[in-house]
Amino acid sequence: MAQDLRCFSSGQQGESTRFDLVHLIRTAVHWVTKGERGEIETTLDLPDTLRIQGHPGQIHQVLMNLVQNALDAMRDAAQPPRLSISAGQDATTVWLSVRDNVPGIDEQDLSRIFDPFFTTKPVGQGTGLGLSISYGIVADHGGSLTAENHPDGGAEFRLELPLSLGPRSGKVPNVRFSNT
Repeated sequence: MAQDLRCFSSGQQGESTRFDLVHLIRTAVHWVTKGERGEIETTLDLPDTLRIQGHPGQIHQVLMNLVQNALDAMRDAAQPPRLSISAGQDATTVWLSVRDNVPGIDEQDLSRIFDPFFTTKPVGQGTGLGLSISYGIVADHGGSLTAENHPDGGAEFRLELPLSLGPRSGKVPNVRFSNT
């Protein structure tokens, strides 16, 4: 069922195209934060452009989910909410980090964070599908999505995508969880 929902929601139709990941990041942050009540300190450490090959609508969905989850986690925090997003690239990969400033993900939840229907949100406020769907979209692009607790506090999600799509290998991507 989760696979069916992922296929339905990610809009698999259409060819992949080259697009600017930085533009998608800025758009996702704008769309998700504009409706938030209260002031959110947002730090973007981004290059001018990051051109990659893929399905921009699907990647935009992943980005919006990561930003929304960070905002949801910070909603009742004692300290002012702070969202930090950075991105860059090496010879073959682009990477993106989305980090909040709340205590982080409970140790027992960290290994289940990408499981379908797993949520830490109150009943009626989350389906537990956002991160699972995002994980599948990223895997379909040949990338990885990981979660960890940052040493300086807060949860950090790291997205890595290849600069260009190659033939699908059919392999399940490597999953890493850490609590450093």
